[in-house]
Amino acid sequence: MSRGICELRLSEPERVLRLAIRIRRGVDSGLARLRDVGHARSNTTESWEPAGERRGVRLLAPSDVAARCGLSRRAVYDAIRRGELPAVRLCSRLRVTPEAFDAWLRENAVSPDRSSPRTHDAGSL
Repeated sequence: MSRGICELRLSEPERVLRLAIRIRRGVDSGLARLRDVGHARSNTTESWEPAGERRGVRLLAPSDVAARCGLSRRAVYDAIRRGELPAVRLCSRLRVTPEAFDAWLRENAVSPDRSSPRTHDAGSL
């Protein structure tokens, strides 16, 4: 009653190990394919990024904009709704580019009126 190799029953640890090896091989080959695709994409002359955009630029959520300005999220959403702050909608989420945020700050900068000196009312102190 000799058993062939195929007829041997594997112990649980051996089955787990073989499964882990198969998964690892699949993951490694999948990563290699992704690297090949990424390498091929980087060698093309056409860019899939919008013109003028830098790779790795982090878009700002309205809550990020609010935190940077000391405003409420509602105030930021209102500025977006009014068209004062340009935003993009990605997967039903609003995002603001850092460039749009900087431009919004510049456009809303207030310069002091130097023509009339500010006087304090003694009664208001």
